[in-house]
Amino acid sequence: MVREQSSKAADWHLDKDRSVIDPEHTGSFPLNTEVEALLTFATDSESDLNQPDPHTLSIREHHSFVAQPASGYEPREQDPRVGFNSVSFQDFSQPYDRPLTRYLVNRWRLEKKDPNAALSEPVKPIVFYLDRAIPEPVRSAARTGALWWNAAFEQAGFRNALHIEDLPAGANPMDIRYPTIQWTNRSGRGWSVGQSHIDLRTGEIIHAVVQLDSHRMRTVINYWESMMPSGRDAAEPALDTFAALDNIDPRTSEEQVMLQRLALLTCHEMGHVLGLDHNFVASTYGRGSVMDYFAPRVQIRADGTADLSDAYMQGTGSYDRFAIEWGYSQSTYSEGKVGSNAEEHARLDAIVRGAMAKGIVWGNTADPRWNSYDDGPDPVTWLREVLPVRNALLAHYSPRMLRPSEPASMFASRLPLVYLFHRYALAAAINVVGSAKVPLSLAGDGQQPIIIWPAESQSEALQLALGALRPSQLNVPPEIWKALAPTENRDSDAEQFSSSAGYLFSPQDGARAVAEIVVGGLLDPKRMQRLAVISERDSRVPSPRGVVSALVTAAFSDSVHTVAERDLAGVVQTEVAERLMLLAANSEATPEVRAVALAGVREVQNVVKKNPTRGPVGEQLDHEITLFLQNPAQNTPKLKSSGAPPGPPV
Repeated sequence: MVREQSSKAADWHLDKDRSVIDPEHTGSFPLNTEVEALLTFATDSESDLNQPDPHTLSIREHHSFVAQPASGYEPREQDPRVGFNSVSFQDFSQPYDRPLTRYLVNRWRLEKKDPNAALSEPVKPIVFYLDRAIPEPVRSAARTGALWWNAAFEQAGFRNALHIEDLPAGANPMDIRYPTIQWTNRSGRGWSVGQSHIDLRTGEIIHAVVQLDSHRMRTVINYWESMMPSGRDAAEPALDTFAALDNIDPRTSEEQVMLQRLALLTCHEMGHVLGLDHNFVASTYGRGSVMDYFAPRVQIRADGTADLSDAYMQGTGSYDRFAIEWGYSQSTYSEGKVGSNAEEHARLDAIVRGAMAKGIVWGNTADPRWNSYDDGPDPVTWLREVLPVRNALLAHYSPRMLRPSEPASMFASRLPLVYLFHRYALAAAINVVGSAKVPLSLAGDGQQPIIIWPAESQSEALQLALGALRPSQLNVPPEIWKALAPTENRDSDAEQFSSSAGYLFSPQDGARAVAEIVVGGLLDPKRMQRLAVISERDSRVPSPRGVVSALVTAAFSDSVHTVAERDLAGVVQTEVAERLMLLAANSEATPEVRAVALAGVREVQNVVKKNPTRGPVGEQLDHEITLFLQNPAQNTPKLKSSGAPPGPPV
């Protein structure tokens, strides 16, 4: 059944006569009692949920009554420089010179059989069970990805810490005895998750469920299909040039890429149920963590073809091994001796400092390096590398990518993956404009709390982002446009642009999608205020006024040569003008930022008025700005959406 969220309010009440305890999923065991109820709710109004009867809705509710965990577990206080999830509480027994709120990291109980051995089997391993519904070969890939964590546990001193077994027939993944890697069917893009049940007193994880979504395979294959000619039609001898790329058999490589992604996905979600949070800076030190989000790594060969042989990270990274070492390693003292709290704190601090010395860090979510789906030493370098890849992919995009007898509309469904291939790189690079590195630091650990991002790198990021707004970069070649067929009398496809031209693709929508990222990102009110603050301390950093002028200059340059380019330039010009008006009228922005935006609005109007061939867009903007200046509150523009499909999850 497809789960949907109702848009209609309904007054639901429990129908006791149609609610029961399910005996098949209810039972009592030595350490837990599992109770599952089938609850039916009724309403006199009519809901629009996906259900046979709009007046009733039945759900399952599972309760686990669990025995208190045995004594002996040692909680570990969180270090803000290591990315573990935690439970928090206020401890009123804390000394007055210590924080009232304490944070205990979430982790499993893991003890060595031989406490004095550098590497030991655990007394009791962490066991997860594979859902029997996971199909092969995904099942084997999931098992492989989950077991990658054993390499990280070896750095923590444990051999074979994690076991993966098949879920016993009839077992319930919600049963506290069976931590499970579960298969969730989805009809569209969705998130896979890893969620845990925690002893809130100590942070000890006692049960967890990883949910893998089935649609991720289709997302991965769509990337493949958007970049690789099908090679399945013997009547196309020209495709022989791609034989080496596919190892002669295209299906083998295609399947392998999908399995690599599913193994990585499983490893990522397993990281969450081992206690780890995301680490979106790990891409800056060479695929440092599976807890990052990675877009597929695509390289372009000398002949212009795409290479996905190294699309996805395989195995845990340097940060993962460090984090598990910090979270799960145990002190090794002589027999009968127990280390003091101070000794344990020093031991764990040494682990963190050792990782930091190698550049292995967890990131601050406010840091400009904290970006999902990036893949490079820094965001600006990565954008510089991604732009030519995106252009090469678009240049080679053609109906040859379609499989024989595949619906022609799939060509339009996969276009955003190529046309917007640089969307994450653009957002990441824009993130460094008006930014400073803010590493997670403690007093005395040798780190500088605030480091202004290098001025030359900020300027390069600005220029690269503005370059993506050039009409030549926004254009969709005519031979591609003519092949962008609408769906074949079926439900609309969420992967396609929701076109402002109805059943035909509008190139202006594509231009608007890129402009949303670039212009909207640069004119963020907090970014503009940071630019004001930072440029006062380093005059080489672009000022708010400088960024606005650069935007106006780039949007209203005279470098358009065709009617199509003029129309795309008009989209960017409208986006710049209207977003400047919105910023000038934004009561949440600071007065100084609003003043800069208002000056930008006047600059746009002056440029338009001085252009004798300004055309319909120029006339419209002149009229719009005149009305805005007369009454900003009443004439604030409403932005036109690009209709671009959502990007994540990738």
